[in-house]
Amino acid sequence: MRPISVLHLNSMLTGGGTDDRSVRIAHALSKLGHKIWLAGPVGRESSEIAQQLGVSFHPVPVGPLKIPLIFSTARFIRSQRIQIIHARHGRDYWPAILTARLSGIRPKIVLSRHLAKSPGSWASRRYLLGQCDALVAVSHFVAKVLREGDSDPESCGEGLSLTHGFGSGNDFTFLRAAASVQGTRQFGVFLFHCAICCVM
Repeated sequence: MRPISVLHLNSMLTGGGTDDRSVRIAHALSKLGHKIWLAGPVGRESSEIAQQLGVSFHPVPVGPLKIPLIFSTARFIRSQRIQIIHARHGRDYWPAILTARLSGIRPKIVLSRHLAKSPGSWASRRYLLGQCDALVAVSHFVAKVLREGDSDPESCGEGLSLTHGFGSGNDFTFLRAAASVQGTRQFGVFLFHCAICCVM
């Protein structure tokens, strides 16, 4: 199997659970032979941990409205021919989407959801899923909330459909927008390896 080039975009890297998961999965995927980069601000707790683990790190400025981050990351995606961009923080979802579009090479867009809550804004609830290739819920409970709105019934995700489930340890449930997620074989392998790395 050919290695997949993946960029994990994280504008925080301050050391919380989501940041730790981002770094650990990037590290595990690189051990599986994929070309993995983590893009984020320098000098943060998790960026230093990533570099200590040997994860390839691309420093990006954050700046007002994350505009410097978006343009810097788009150039990097274009120069490295990144196949997949993966964002985990809700505040990075739209920057990741805009970055992918601006890069001109249309990498697959994967978003992970850690919070048991639907996206906060009306625009995100209505349009976000149509812009990404896969939405990853880190547990069955998070997936249930996204589908049914248990914790916030006013913001449930209408039309979400379950595409894949991997049942061990920390379950990963893959959701998709109405648009079919066909993609390439490599994209399917990446999603599968994400599930594996979650329990390594």
